[in-house]
Amino acid sequence: MTKGLPNIVPLHKNDVVEMLESMLEMAKAGEIRNFIAAGYMNDGNIMTAVVKADTIEHHTLNSYLQTNVILRTVEQNINK
Repeated sequence: MTKGLPNIVPLHKNDVVEMLESMLEMAKAGEIRNFIAAGYMNDGNIMTAVVKADTIEHHTLNSYLQTNVILRTVEQNINK
């Protein structure tokens, strides 16, 4: 378990398949121990996934995603 706060490793790609392939390589190398995801599907529904994350880990990962959205919003609007 990581002591203190973990480092954030942002992965930004504009292609869903490319992102999933990058994450699959990381998972196969044992670099990812658990995972949450959400995505819009072509039919308008939203897919969610939780893999090997207990409730606390799920909340923690979700909080990091929310923080990432806030930072992106600030960065995109700081000079406007």
